[in-house]
Amino acid sequence: MSTSVSSEDSFTRSAGKQLLTFAVSSIGAVVILMYALSWASSLTGATATASVAVDPQTKTVTLFLSQEPPQLNSSLATDQVSGMILGHVMEGLLRYDKDNRLAPGMAERWEMTAAGATFWLRHDARWSDGVPVTAHDFVFSWRLAVDPANASEYAFIVY
Repeated sequence: MSTSVSSEDSFTRSAGKQLLTFAVSSIGAVVILMYALSWASSLTGATATASVAVDPQTKTVTLFLSQEPPQLNSSLATDQVSGMILGHVMEGLLRYDKDNRLAPGMAERWEMTAAGATFWLRHDARWSDGVPVTAHDFVFSWRLAVDPANASEYAFIVY
């Protein structure tokens, strides 16, 4: 009888070792797979293409989007995906240059006084259909943003 108990213990130990070896191997394989997938996603992800998204020679913008933009109305958009797209296809009166300083955008120059701000629009400022951009276009968009009927979450910025 002691012989059969010994063979059961031997079988249990052998099965336990095999199970432990399988578990450690599986965990190792999952860790290696996660590192490989992380590396592969960095090659195709938005962060990899963000620095080369704009090609001034061909005048194209190439973006990787993880989802459809929920809103492309600039006065209503609040999410990052919509903001990224709008940032590439629209320009404000001013923008930031490569040194993160204010630079001309649609305005070629501006003047700040105690009474307010005056902007002079670029003469070549045009919509995609060739129609000139005017001061009325900016006033229209600001009024749209602060209109209570639109419930813009960022209306406070325009105020």
